[in-house]
Amino acid sequence: MRQGLSNNLREQITDPDRAALALGFLLGEKSGMPEELTQALRAAGLAHVVVASGFALSIITNFAKKYLKFVSRFAIVVGSILLIVCFVLVSGFSASLLRAGLATCCSLVF
Repeated sequence: MRQGLSNNLREQITDPDRAALALGFLLGEKSGMPEELTQALRAAGLAHVVVASGFALSIITNFAKKYLKFVSRFAIVVGSILLIVCFVLVSGFSASLLRAGLATCCSLVF
């Protein structure tokens, strides 16, 4: 599923640098990024932005809060957890993403 999403995104975005950056933002996929783009991100102090982890999960959680706040707190928690699980499934089971997902789910429940 992740590979299909990557291929589809590369087809839609014709500029290879932009496609690599989008894949980094969405899926945490850094392997396809050109070295000069990686160096430019490091020089600007933005290399951490292309890693799928806690920030992406906070965006997902805030999305669920915004649209489910009129239903109930339970709906926010369940909706957020479902979205987090889907994101982890699509993005891959990297250690940092699993750790961030577990921490986010714990913060929602407790």
